[in-house]
Amino acid sequence: MAGNVREWTRSLRKDYPYVATEGREDGKHPGPRVVRGGSYAVVPKSARCAARHTKAPELRDDRLGFRVAVKPPALKTETATAEKT
Repeated sequence: MAGNVREWTRSLRKDYPYVATEGREDGKHPGPRVVRGGSYAVVPKSARCAARHTKAPELRDDRLGFRVAVKPPALKTETATAEKT
């Protein structure tokens, strides 16, 4: 993750400690979002996964990106297969 582009998250910028139930993960709330990681254009100290910065959602920059992820399909286990036979 570090060194390519900073990655957008859907988290609102709020102080720690992190409490997921306080609404910071609700994408409907307006406000600055957290970007994580470091890009090729930052100082080495910031080129790490834990680096946390705040950017306005409407900002466009060639050093910002996002990671696409999908949940893999559930794998069949030997136990589940044996129960069906």
